[in-house]
Amino acid sequence: MKKIYLIGIGPGGPDYLTIQAINIMKKIDVFFILEKEGNIEFPKMRLEILKRYLDKDTYRVVTAKVPKRPKSSPYKEGVEPLRPL
Repeated sequence: MKKIYLIGIGPGGPDYLTIQAINIMKKIDVFFILEKEGNIEFPKMRLEILKRYLDKDTYRVVTAKVPKRPKSSPYKEGVEPLRPL
């Protein structure tokens, strides 16, 4: 059976990843990284997390672009990317 895991990065930085999240990541074969138009920081941070916590060549990364949301969407337009501490 295939499984999909949604792993958050806690309060917003690679240093805050839980041990539970890292242990799950070590079991994953393929990571899907979504790229939002105009925001290159989140995908870069996610790739850096993979490099930091996982052995090279033990996983595959698939990227996809997130479609632009319509202006009528309830999602806030002005969401700002996280800034490193």
